[in-house]
Amino acid sequence: MAKYQDRINLRLDLLTKVYEHYFANKGAGISFPKGSFEEGSEEDLAYVYLIQKGLLEKEHMGAVKIYKMTPYGIDYVENSK
Repeated sequence: MAKYQDRINLRLDLLTKVYEHYFANKGAGISFPKGSFEEGSEEDLAYVYLIQKGLLEKEHMGAVKIYKMTPYGIDYVENSK
């Protein structure tokens, strides 16, 4: 599989994970302690991409990063299935 396809799959997997967490936890975002993944890593870049596309929002609470679905992100997941 081409590297770009791996990245597409990673982004969709992460978006789906945040989506499932959002609905399982009364609209709460999914949180990660700072340093959970290295800045510039594939996972970090995937989250940056999803935020820039408007699919996710990111908040900081102390040393914790919180990723939350946007309405556009919810529609994207639901229409991609």
